[in-house]
Formats: sequence, C-alpha cells, structure tokens
Amino acid sequence: MSLRIGVIGGGISGLSSAAALVQSGIPCQVIVWEAGERIGGLLQTDEEDGCLIERSADMFTTKLPYAVDLCRLIGYEQDLIPTNQKQRGARLVTPGGLEPIPTGFSLMVPKQLGPLLRSNILSPMGKLRVLLEPVSATFRRRFRTGNEPDESLHDFAVRHWGNELFQRIIQPLVAGIYTADPRRLSMKAALPEFVEMEQKYGRLLAVGKENRKASEADGDFQDSLSAAGKNESEARTATGARYGLFLTPRQGMQHWVRAIGTWLESHNVEIRTNQTVGQIKNEEHLWKVQTGDGNETIVDALIVATPVQQAAKLLSNCVGSSAGSLTSDLASQLEQLESASAAIVVATIPRSQLPDHGEKLGFGLVVPDYLNRPMIACSFSSNKFPGRVPADQLLVRCFFGGALHPEYLQLPDSELIELAQSELRSLLNTSEITLERGQVVRWNQAMPQYHVEHLNRVEAIESKVAGIPGLAIAGNAYRGVGIPQCIRSGFQAAEKVLADCKANSEN
Repeated sequence: MSLRIGVIGGGISGLSSAAALVQSGIPCQVIVWEAGERIGGLLQTDEEDGCLIERSADMFTTKLPYAVDLCRLIGYEQDLIPTNQKQRGARLVTPGGLEPIPTGFSLMVPKQLGPLLRSNILSPMGKLRVLLEPVSATFRRRFRTGNEPDESLHDFAVRHWGNELFQRIIQPLVAGIYTADPRRLSMKAALPEFVEMEQKYGRLLAVGKENRKASEADGDFQDSLSAAGKNESEARTATGARYGLFLTPRQGMQHWVRAIGTWLESHNVEIRTNQTVGQIKNEEHLWKVQTGDGNETIVDALIVATPVQQAAKLLSNCVGSSAGSLTSDLASQLEQLESASAAIVVATIPRSQLPDHGEKLGFGLVVPDYLNRPMIACSFSSNKFPGRVPADQLLVRCFFGGALHPEYLQLPDSELIELAQSELRSLLNTSEITLERGQVVRWNQAMPQYHVEHLNRVEAIESKVAGIPGLAIAGNAYRGVGIPQCIRSGFQAAEKVLADCKANSEN
C-alpha cells in the first residue's frame, strides 16, 4: 500500500526531504506545501541587465557530502562550478587598512605560523601569546575533566589564544558565517571540530600538521565530484576559508532549486505553491493538513520544514487525540531557539573606480567588531565567480545587522545603500566609488543563533519528536546553518517518518 506523506515548507530542507522519500524506493505519494509563489526558501537569484545576483547563500561547502549527493541524485553535478582559483583569499579590516588574512589561517587555527607572525595584524605581545598556546593549553589541561560543559566562542578562543587574536581575526571570520554574539555562540554546536581537537590534543597550535591528511580528505572540486586527487596546497594557502571546498550552481542557486523541483515533479511529487498551512490535526495515526483556503489533506506522516518560529506556531496549534499535548510541549521547546535578522546591500561598482580594477581584493573582506563599524562583511561575488556581471563591473554584497547590530536594520533601504557606499569608500580608500543597481535584501529572523548549550536544547527537541509517531522536523535551526546541513536535516526527517510508518504498519 502506498503511503501519503506531507512536507510543509518548500525550502531546501523540505525539498531534500521530498527527494529522500522518492529515493527510498518505498511507494509513497509526496505533497509539498509552500506558502510563497516559488520554492527554494532563502535561496533566491535575481537575473537582470546581464547580472546574476544571489540574494542569500552564493555557494556551499563540499566538506559535508549532502549537497553534492543531492546534485548527483537529480543529475545536476555537471552544472556545478568551483570558486575562481586565481583570486582566492580575503581581506581583514584593521585600524591601518586592509590586510590579507594570513596564509593558512582557518577560522581559529593558524596551520602555518610564519605568515601570521610576519603580518601586521597582531602586536608583538599578541604574537607571543599565540606562540605560548601549547604551553598554556598543556597547563590548563591538568585541571580539566574531559567532560567539559559547552563554552562560548569568546571564552574558548580567548582561553587558547588571548584576546588579541580573538578580536582581530577569529571573531570577524566566524561572524561572517553566524552573524552571532561571540559571547553566546556555542562552540559545540557551531565549531565542534575545534572542541574535538582540544579534547584529543589539549592544544590547537601545530595540530593542523598532524591532522593534515584527515582534514584534507574532503579535497577540492575534483575530489568532490570524482574522488580523484587531493589539493594539499589548498590547506596551505587558505586565508580564512578553504575556498577549494566550495561549489556553486553555474546558473545560480534558483536554477538549481528549479532543477530539484522539476526532478521531484517528474517523480510524482506534488508541489503546491501559494499554499499557507493554517492548522494541522492528528487523529488515529493520520495527520490532517488544513490550508488557508479551507482545503484539508490527510497524510500518513508529516515533515515540518519551515523556519523554527513558524514551526513552533504551527505545532502549538496542533489538535487531535494522539499528539495535541505532545506537539504543544514541542512547540514550547522550539520557541526557545532564537534567530537574528540581517540585511544585504547588493550593488555593482564600475571596476574603473577601484584600485587595480578590484582584481586584488580577493573574494571579500571581514570587519572586526572592536572597530565599531556598521558593516559585518562584504563579499566581492564576481571575483568569486566571474561572468556574473559585465566584465567592467564588480558585484558586491555588503552585510549589516546580525545579533550584535540590529539597530542598522531599522534604516530604510536608501540609507542602507548610502551607508554601504560610505563604508566601501572608507575601507577601500577611494572617494570615487559609486554603487549602481543598489538594492537591499532583508532576511528577518532568518539567522539561527546557536547559543551555549544549543545542542542540549536540540537533543531535548529531538527526543520529543521521537515520541510523536509520523512527525519530523527539518531546517537550519537545529544542527547546522549551511546548505549541506539543511539537506542532511531533510534526509534525516524522511528516514524518521518512513521508519514510523513501517512501525505503525507492523503493529
């Protein structure tokens, strides 16, 4: 007998759930409800005047395999491209101007000491503190039990490296990913590899060389698609991010999303856009999904893949004899997961207005919070992926807001664009810059905040979900904000509801 399974939310997590249900080989009819007029959630691409502009994420990592796995499943891997190898690297804003992020520095650990010690970013005392990290870490290890509580990014980084390296390099690099308050950001949830490194070695400095083979096993673009070769130079020359581990759809994220939707529909998945789910009910192992137009659909299992605030609201209003009180408790736990907002100013700059035509700017710049500047970071998108705008233009994306500076989100679009232009003129040391095609993309409450003890909260949520047969949740609020983590979340949600349906049929 064929199952009927519903997915609420047509973002990448929900679409991945639907794909996994199809791929399972278990006969099932899948229905996806999406409140918007298009699928893809945050993944949106604008195409106008010869420009390809991403409105949110513009690439994904292959360090986790799930995004590439999904591309393979739908036959899309040949449409992926790597970042531009010639301009890889990023710049760090300092009181004296822009400095290259030291070669080999990866989020929190310098895999090469030479470039860091030769840079102008740290003072002599700051460099000495870095060199003393193995000594201080070894001393502190005597007093640690091995089962330490979760710790914030700030406390963990300062404990290992001192305040200077944290403020000047680590905080801005991590802020570019999480837009979070470093005094609240959970190390175990956001950067678990460094926690594991500490647990295994005690120290962080010089561990990179010992871990090189393991850390590079993920490889570069060719490794991601064909498992051929290893790009050892990538880790040695990384500046803040290992750009060889990133891919993007050649024609933009939305083209990829449309390809996923086309593949799903070719496998009899019904995608219902412009359909807001108003209420869900649970009765006798069945779920009833009621949309805003009054239509009701009965399914055997249900995956909720909406943003966490919407999921909490939907589940808090769930009624039914079997799961009403359980989903109400679950909703209360989901409400504890916080999110922040961000705004992105997207524009182009004539390359003639930039030093060296912008060719030496790399992929972008990050701004330390201690400098008290309004901008978090700026991505030079057409340096990452040439051909996305006319050759004489540079496509920029300037980020504002986040957990530390929500006040900038109160500015109207026109003032945010002016602020971005002013910041770029100051940081790039030229008054000639004029932003063209300026627009503001606002993502309200769209940036999950993984606060200290986040994993404990997520485990409690997952335990509650496990006790509700036929229900699963998916999204970026739980175990990873990146595209691959969202896809993994969708895959796991599909596995959960299929197992529940199997158990129900055997009872």
